[in-house]
Amino acid sequence: MAAYQQVFSILDQPCPYWTAIPPAACLVIGLGILSRPMMRLAVEQNRRVRARAVGASFIVASFVSATVSIVALTKCMSLKDALRAGRVSVLEGTVVDFRPVLPPSRGDESFRVGNRVFRYSEHDIDSGFNITFASGGPIRDGLSVRISYVGDRILRLEIQR
Repeated sequence: MAAYQQVFSILDQPCPYWTAIPPAACLVIGLGILSRPMMRLAVEQNRRVRARAVGASFIVASFVSATVSIVALTKCMSLKDALRAGRVSVLEGTVVDFRPVLPPSRGDESFRVGNRVFRYSEHDIDSGFNITFASGGPIRDGLSVRISYVGDRILRLEIQR
């Protein structure tokens, strides 16, 4: 049996809690615009309707971005639970068709192991492996790997020693 060294595990990564900042900021801005002092100022400047529309838009944006944040956090926690419980697919093999993304490109990096193609980007807010070649990622053509994954997310990446 081949010996593998773990180079990535979702269990060692924080979930994207930072995604809660934009909804909170939008809510604070919206409520600030709709506050009594700001509405008095808007009435004095004959812009009451505009102020209400802008304030309401910020509040709606806070709910939309909160939904995105909740989905991202829930997915992260679910993926961590799946790895802990062993509810993952495991694939061993050799990396082929490695397509690195080099700066300034913002596309997806990809590679294949057997019939399975994996794509990832440093710009994803989804949890899972996303360390590109340009950022020192370990993936290279010819590398022997063991990958634990769910769907298209790599939850654990191990490299044969």
